[in-house]
Amino acid sequence: MASEAEIESAATQFERLTDMWPLKVRMACALLAAERVRWQLIETAPKYGDLMLCASSPKEVRMSTGRWAEGYWLWGHEEEPTHWQPLPDPPK
Repeated sequence: MASEAEIESAATQFERLTDMWPLKVRMACALLAAERVRWQLIETAPKYGDLMLCASSPKEVRMSTGRWAEGYWLWGHEEEPTHWQPLPDPPK
């Protein structure tokens, strides 16, 4: 059977762990958000009209908002974009 000191020690460790749970949840959310904004190859971009941030590379990097429309990219540059990422949420 556990001694009084061992039970006290286990209880203290449990309290420390549970105090960290909100921090771990916040960290997990931040990692998911960071994953969301990584540049992705243009072939993986949605093709249903959503506005997104587009970029071309590697010669001259150009960036602007764009979207897929009726078989081609509308994004303000002659060359095809090579990468994309979702736009951030608007300010509140």
